[in-house]
Amino acid sequence: MEHACAPSHRPRFPHPLTFRSAYPPPFVLDWNRLCALVSQLLAVYQRDWHKVQRHGWLHGFCPGTWAVVCMFAFGGLLVAVVIRFADNNLKNLAMAVAILVSCMASVPLFGFEPNGVFGGGAALVIASIFLYAWQPKPAVTSAYVPVATSGDTPTRGGQGSPSKC
Repeated sequence: MEHACAPSHRPRFPHPLTFRSAYPPPFVLDWNRLCALVSQLLAVYQRDWHKVQRHGWLHGFCPGTWAVVCMFAFGGLLVAVVIRFADNNLKNLAMAVAILVSCMASVPLFGFEPNGVFGGGAALVIASIFLYAWQPKPAVTSAYVPVATSGDTPTRGGQGSPSKC
């Protein structure tokens, strides 16, 4: 119970920012998308409009480009599914495995040679993933309260005299 003279860290009235959600309103997102679309179309018009008119919007998309587009699209969907349905342990394990697999894949693809500094850094990153998501278990409290029976009389200070509560 708070005393009347003690200052409180909580205001007595709700602050306007208290009820604000973490996501912006939909019209803000739509406005951002519209601005991005207009600026991209303006950039295409300034630099490559004659090429777009001559060859079309997707000219120059080779199979490698389509593979990258599909990889990003399906990768984004996979991340969304993992974030939505997986628990913290699975997310942490997936991030650690992703670091290890990308390291192993970069050895034959790019000629990367991992050294001790890289191994130490990877170990610290993997450990930080698990430590960041670790939550200690709350202390278990029992709702059991012992009740004194007729033969058990509580004593004050261990002197054998019954307490007068």
